[in-house]
Amino acid sequence: MLEPVQYALMLDQDHRSITIENPDLVAVVKVEDYEPEHVRQGLERLLELLRPSFMQESLDDKTVFLKVNGLAPKALACTNPVLVEELGKLLQENGCKNILVGDSNFTKAITNVTLKSVGISAVAERLGNPIVNFFEHGWTPIAHDSFQAEKVITIPESIAKADIIINMPRLKTHSGVVFTGAIKNFYGLQANKMRMHAMHKDKTSFQRLLGDMHQAVLASAPGDETKPVLHVMDGIIGMDGKGPSAGNPVPFKVLLGSFSPVALDVVAYSLMGGNPADLEAIQSLGTRNGWPSSIENLRIVGDDWKPLVQNAKLPSLNILKGGQQGEKGANSFTLWATRVSIRLNQKKCKKCLTCVNLCPVGALTKEGDKIALDSTKCIHCFCCGECCPNDALVTRSNYRVLFNDVVITAVIATIGILALLFLLHVL
Repeated sequence: MLEPVQYALMLDQDHRSITIENPDLVAVVKVEDYEPEHVRQGLERLLELLRPSFMQESLDDKTVFLKVNGLAPKALACTNPVLVEELGKLLQENGCKNILVGDSNFTKAITNVTLKSVGISAVAERLGNPIVNFFEHGWTPIAHDSFQAEKVITIPESIAKADIIINMPRLKTHSGVVFTGAIKNFYGLQANKMRMHAMHKDKTSFQRLLGDMHQAVLASAPGDETKPVLHVMDGIIGMDGKGPSAGNPVPFKVLLGSFSPVALDVVAYSLMGGNPADLEAIQSLGTRNGWPSSIENLRIVGDDWKPLVQNAKLPSLNILKGGQQGEKGANSFTLWATRVSIRLNQKKCKKCLTCVNLCPVGALTKEGDKIALDSTKCIHCFCCGECCPNDALVTRSNYRVLFNDVVITAVIATIGILALLFLLHVL
């Protein structure tokens, strides 16, 4: 496979206009649980509210790709397989004969284990095709003049060749970029994930790269067309806290749908109690396409979203202060105190070396019987936490670590003083 820098010498920029259906429309449908009948009813209502143009035509000769979230071999970290299967069945009932399901995470092997263990591979088989692990297929280079972080983006051939893409993220927090939704879910299409993390250490640049991934998919249609993409978010049970794999289950009891990943993520992050204006991934992708990126400018149909808002436990926005973002005008102590760092829990660590092998900048090494983290190399991408099967890596702000150390020291000192006074009294 050619490297992207070589692609840049071969490709002319694509200047096509990126247009999507109803970029201000978001459908919200309450769904109580993952009972197949309830999920199916929720999906039917979602599609009725959105009325995708591709569902108004014959799907007989179309290939539809269901891009799931297959992050890690933990059920809560991935798109629920019931949702994938019920959506696939609805497409088949509308004439679609070729449905593909797939994703990729860190490596070919981990991707296969993940998709099999959570039941998504079996769903793909039942829908008529083997699971698609992007590492096992070719890649297609795309160049478009709207790209902001890279000149050329590589996406899987199966995505480039598919007629319709349905993006199926899960509603979750993310300890590296605060929130992962429709926009972040397309990072699974990136051919050089670890390399891109290393190249885009600045959080602003990385979030713009996520937008480039969407532009590349939309520009992968033949001629001057924009590829049809629908986003369907699994929020029946979401995740807060130490996402995207080690967080807590949160029953948001909702399915969200939109043609715009920006609009969908605005509503999804608002349901978690967050402010979408804080996230560059949402704002930059909305700005470059002229898509609404504030909830006041959206048409939200279906169930009332406001009663569904929860005060979810969100990662600190300080994780986004790496590089240039958010650091102008701040003094050095403030920057140090509020910056979020990766911490390793040695008690949970099983020394499997997955994090060591997958860290894009080599910040983790095995030293004796422990895993050591070089904070001078760490770029806070949280790949280590995503891939760790034992949830041994977490993010914590420096001031919180300092506070905990001070409290522990004070408690020990107090106990020591009390013990000394007791001995003096006895004597």
